[in-house]
Amino acid sequence: MNTKFLIIIIIGATINIILRGIPMVIPNLKNNKYIDSFLEYVPYTALAALLIPDVFSSGKDILAIIITLIVASIMILKKQNNLIIVFLSIFIVYLFNNYI
Repeated sequence: MNTKFLIIIIIGATINIILRGIPMVIPNLKNNKYIDSFLEYVPYTALAALLIPDVFSSGKDILAIIITLIVASIMILKKQNNLIIVFLSIFIVYLFNNYI
């Protein structure tokens, strides 16, 4: 195995352990409204960061890309389930690429 990949895995694991260990070290973070509001949007931000590049690279038609981004953005703002957002985005791109 390449040592570069091993270093990346070790760094990722270390960051993960540190982030999971912070609430045990500092128990007052659970009641902080700013941290709670920040952590509430992390899944949606990660979803947008993963979804947008794939939509741009998979769409043949600019209309399909725009419609997919609009629908996904509206569903993210309404705080829908991430799985539903991903499947609907895939379905819209598939529909435009194959049938429209």
